[in-house]
Amino acid sequence: MVLMPCVAILFFAAMSLSANAQSCGPPIDPVIIAAARARKEGRKDEAIKILWDARKATEQSAPDSPKMALYLRNTAGLNGTDAVAALQRATDIDKRAFGPQNCAVAQDLYGLAFVYQPNQPSEAERLLKEVIDRRRARHL
Repeated sequence: MVLMPCVAILFFAAMSLSANAQSCGPPIDPVIIAAARARKEGRKDEAIKILWDARKATEQSAPDSPKMALYLRNTAGLNGTDAVAALQRATDIDKRAFGPQNCAVAQDLYGLAFVYQPNQPSEAERLLKEVIDRRRARHL
């Protein structure tokens, strides 16, 4: 992927601020661990199935929970789903659950910026600046 220089700098800045994924939002999730293990072992299709099954089950049992946001974030764009819609929904859920300064919200916005970058670099830049601003505000 070719990034515009300004957007590339923002991506790296935002990444460093939101890189601590396991310390934000819900505690370490066994589904995410199982999917990561399957992916690491070269079982990509199984990893996707693990995540997708968890997303579908959580959609039925707890559609507005932080766990749902976690699964939306991890399945955004899979199986032909709309990545933007999934990440926007995850952002809304995480904002309600944790507040706008939480790192889960930063991860959602970072994911949206990544999706927007190829075709809407100005929107990606705006989102990355928002991630940086939110993370800075959280650490003040």
